[in-house]
Amino acid sequence: MSDYAHRTNGTDPSMRRPAFEYEHVSVSRSAASIVARMDRSEWLASHVELRERTYRAIVGGFGADIGCGRGLAVAELVERGVEAVGVDNSQLMTRAARRRFPSCTFVTASADALAEARRVIAPGGTIILADPDLDTAVVTSNDPHLTTRIVTAFTDGLSNGRAGSRGPGLLAQAGFSDITVNAVAMAYADMATVGSHLVPQMAKAALDYGVASRRQVITWMEDLHRLNEANQFLIAYTVFLTTATTPHRR
Repeated sequence: MSDYAHRTNGTDPSMRRPAFEYEHVSVSRSAASIVARMDRSEWLASHVELRERTYRAIVGGFGADIGCGRGLAVAELVERGVEAVGVDNSQLMTRAARRRFPSCTFVTASADALAEARRVIAPGGTIILADPDLDTAVVTSNDPHLTTRIVTAFTDGLSNGRAGSRGPGLLAQAGFSDITVNAVAMAYADMATVGSHLVPQMAKAALDYGVASRRQVITWMEDLHRLNEANQFLIAYTVFLTTATTPHRR
């Protein structure tokens, strides 16, 4: 339920590269692999529990999933009797969601997804943002100071890397009310889950932003793989569930 965006760095346009790849999925050369990864992660126990927590927060029978991806959360909400709509800024995602769940409603937001949600949610309906603040990421490492620099570089490479902590302000600006926030820890104890793609993306960000040398990054990744083989690996971050309602029209 989050929509990532990347921000590029450097002064030479030919050298500018995104630190993360989830924004503009429709034009990404890795779109197929991103979609496949999303499908695999949907049924991780922690992701199922996160969705369940968002569903329990919905009141009023109306809801919207911002950054709906391939639409599973919307479909599950509809099964629970919620009049739900999915909003995403990727046409690839909304088309895939419509094919996957043709009886559900999905909208492609060309600009401000929250403004679009404010328009389509009935008065008294609920909006829930489930976004991470990746500055909270913790990665088991024998070099914690380097890891902190790498995590910061990775987060800086995302225009929405701190979206979780910005949720209340964004919802208030969009005209929602009754805003509440809850924090959920997402922890993964093996590299085969989210670590298999987050760790390489973090390493790339460290090189792009110059916070570590290539040798340091290689050594860092080798260390993480050794920890993983010894069943000592952990990567965790905090997702903030920000809930609000659409005010009744006067």
